[in-house]
Amino acid sequence: MRFRLWLGVWFAVLVHLLFVVQLLMALPDHGLILQAFAAVFMPHAILMYFLPPRFDFLKEGIDWWRLVGKMIDAAPASLFYGFLLQQITDRALKVWRKRRAP
Repeated sequence: MRFRLWLGVWFAVLVHLLFVVQLLMALPDHGLILQAFAAVFMPHAILMYFLPPRFDFLKEGIDWWRLVGKMIDAAPASLFYGFLLQQITDRALKVWRKRRAP
């Protein structure tokens, strides 16, 4: 049980790192999400839009404190994806072990 929890947290950290990397790649174009990741990171975008701090930090350069706040706003979506990936991995391992057992 404890391993499953940590696996979910590990997946959440990986998803959030991927989100942060693509966010930093989108900043030069005054965006927060690259077009290729728009469908995957839609929950992140919704949280970032509706939760404070205000969303206009890209108009006059980058306000790094607001950007960090937006990254923190998106963390619950990463946590959800992490636990979803943990459940998928757990189910796949159960099926694999079941097929391997004599």
